[in-house]
Amino acid sequence: MTPTLFISTPLALGLLVATVSDFRNRRISNVLTVAMLAAAVVVRTLVNGGSGAIDSLGGALVGFAALLPFYLLGGFGAGDVKLMAASAAWLGIKLSVVAVGATLFCGGVIGLAVAGWCLLARRGTWPVAATMLAMPDPNTALGAVKKKKFPYAVAIASGVAVTLWLAGVDALPPMFQVQTGLLR
Repeated sequence: MTPTLFISTPLALGLLVATVSDFRNRRISNVLTVAMLAAAVVVRTLVNGGSGAIDSLGGALVGFAALLPFYLLGGFGAGDVKLMAASAAWLGIKLSVVAVGATLFCGGVIGLAVAGWCLLARRGTWPVAATMLAMPDPNTALGAVKKKKFPYAVAIASGVAVTLWLAGVDALPPMFQVQTGLLR
């Protein structure tokens, strides 16, 4: 298994489940986020000992601390903060900083898209826009923008994917490089 698959497979599965749950219920399960975080810490500790645990917990702390102010201001849900922390635990400290930035960027793009969708809906172009964009009822989308609520798990998953793509194999935490021996 390549290093990228080793890190991205369990992370991608967790993010997929979280995204589906966030779309359907507007909730991200505590069981899922705790399981993702625990798995990251356990795997990284087993593979790289104490330094893997420290890097994993440090990444989780970066992800948690970066999104906590948004939660406290009412912009994000607690599940979003915990999902970012759990995802960052897989990435480690350095990549979690990149992932947070990429996540916030992706969230901004999604927010602008939702706002644009609401603008189209208000102008009476909803049927055309709905057909082109496969978007939901404009009243639902408008309510989501007004309440600052949309499934942010999509932005987190996108930000993590962009981070892994930008980082490439060489930037993965050392534990994944040593474990597979496929680098260079």
